[in-house]
Amino acid sequence: MAGTPVDRARKPSAAGDTGASWRVPSAVMDHVCVARRVPPTRYAQSAGAKIAFQVSGEGPCDLVFVPGLVSHLDLQWQQPSYRRFVTALEHACRVIRFDKRGTGLSDPTDALPGMDERVADLAAVMDAAGSQAAVVFGVSDGGRGAIAFAAAHPARVLGLILYGTSYRGPRPGLLRRYRSIVGRWGEGRLLELVAPSLAGPGNRDFAGAFERAAASPRLARPGALGLLRPRECRDAMTGRNNDPSIDGNKRSMPEHRRCAAVSTHNR
Repeated sequence: MAGTPVDRARKPSAAGDTGASWRVPSAVMDHVCVARRVPPTRYAQSAGAKIAFQVSGEGPCDLVFVPGLVSHLDLQWQQPSYRRFVTALEHACRVIRFDKRGTGLSDPTDALPGMDERVADLAAVMDAAGSQAAVVFGVSDGGRGAIAFAAAHPARVLGLILYGTSYRGPRPGLLRRYRSIVGRWGEGRLLELVAPSLAGPGNRDFAGAFERAAASPRLARPGALGLLRPRECRDAMTGRNNDPSIDGNKRSMPEHRRCAAVSTHNR
């Protein structure tokens, strides 16, 4: 085998060659070293499951990143673009990332996690990370959990960032596309939905491995990921969870519970 770029770079060209001319480019070594420095994985005990999480950065403000459809803490860290994204957040925040129940490094689940469980899991992660309050950043499917958490625990939410999400859930056309992708789960086709600009042949093998590691085909079904259950999130926002401080006839949280939502883009 030809070996990795680092192996080839270290190989002397002739007998007696010290290899000085084969020094690994600093950019390559930076990538390798950072990829190997995966933040340690810890586990938060939630109701009936252990939730994997990682903490990185030392910024003055805590930020909890609530992942989208599926995630895998260790595999995502191997992606340079993902590391750049997290590193940018670390400049301003102590970043707390986790795999949702049933995905990635967290415990598998036999039953469909409800929104109450997702809220409890997020709270358990914050508790285990020593975070009393944080900015909550929800992406895609994770945005619904972020919204529900902000409604349930307003004192623990410094701000709410939403990207590519909606409490109503995906539109019918996108849901049909996702069902088609799940029918061929593990082939890397999710990339075509969430990052079409990266969906070339070179990235599909990694995307397929990521899908297989992040969730089983059964768990990846729309119902298992909660994509067919927007009512729970809507109820959390509109006060239909027996909270007398919220008017159930309104479609938004009252002023004292409202958080800023930025970078919103409905997919």
